[in-house]
Amino acid sequence: MSRLPAVFAAVALLALAACGGSGSRSGGDTVSAAPSSIVVLGDSLASGEGINYGYTYYTGFPNHWTGGTENPTWAGDYQLCHQSVQAYGDLLATAFKADLATFACTGSTYENGIAFDRRAGGQLYRPAQFGDWLSMRKLNAAYDAAKPDTVIVTLGADDIHFADILTFCATGYTLADAAEVDTIAGLRDPGERIRANFTEKFPTLEALTGRPQRLESSYCTAKNPGSVIESEFWDPINSGEIASHYIDLVTAIRARGQRAGKVPRIVFTTYHNPLPGPSQSVECLDLGDLTRDEINYTRSLIGTLQDTLIDAVHGLPGVTVADISHALDGHEFCTSDPWTYGLTVLALNTSSNAPFHPTPDGQKAIAAIVESTLRGKASN
Repeated sequence: MSRLPAVFAAVALLALAACGGSGSRSGGDTVSAAPSSIVVLGDSLASGEGINYGYTYYTGFPNHWTGGTENPTWAGDYQLCHQSVQAYGDLLATAFKADLATFACTGSTYENGIAFDRRAGGQLYRPAQFGDWLSMRKLNAAYDAAKPDTVIVTLGADDIHFADILTFCATGYTLADAAEVDTIAGLRDPGERIRANFTEKFPTLEALTGRPQRLESSYCTAKNPGSVIESEFWDPINSGEIASHYIDLVTAIRARGQRAGKVPRIVFTTYHNPLPGPSQSVECLDLGDLTRDEINYTRSLIGTLQDTLIDAVHGLPGVTVADISHALDGHEFCTSDPWTYGLTVLALNTSSNAPFHPTPDGQKAIAAIVESTLRGKASN
């Protein structure tokens, strides 16, 4: 993954330098390795999406997710954000005996959730988690009240619609579906159409079980990503949009901290990988109609997003990356004890947002890695 243009990177570094200091020292304050006030910003991984549905994994034949409730109660004041007290932020606050202010909200992107209000389908999910620092608009007063010494951010997967991409690939489109694929790629928000197509093709566990085996892939491969992946993933990656959002957020967090007299340490997480590796079995219903080639390619996309984050924040003062990409190793899809919800939950509830999100055990594994990073045992 190539780095950002030198001019852009230089401007960002100058802005950060103006905020004062480097590393964990800034504005006369030293941030200790053990945080006392944690703020969490981010998307569904940070909110704990999926957990409160209460699904359990059936280990008989065929393996699948079962049980659960269609309308769970979530933590916090904003029920549409799907926050769980078993999310990694809550676990970290307990481990450090720290205060916690978590503003994470499912589906959040930089523009739709972090800098501006999180909205979807005409509904307000929650006001902006951070706000637009450049214009001083929609600033989250609760963020300032928290007086964070540590800000943890999980961001990017929804900016490139990663859950939609996986669901799209798992539907098993062929070249005969080229017109529909191009239609999806042209939609402003393709998620609803992608989900509807998947549940129409696989409305039940029986439909998944009886699916014919595909011997080759038409889309979602390195040879032919298809227009959906080109528009949803590669366009924002290659344009530098995702990288610039990471840098803009770092700049804003540090500037806001400088004004408050306490510049917090910033920790970005990467993303877990729910998909089985090349040597692992792909014989399970949670993969939908994904072939081995498609799995390998979508795994590589997770790596590309991670490289984009690391390239963007590398060398920026006060920033650390907690790499959780291997947090679920041995507990991916098709293992006997997966720590991430699979597509079979859609046979229970077609509107569930749980697929691809960590279970409580998965969140514990993620929290352990972030905790280790905060204690200085790991860094980027």
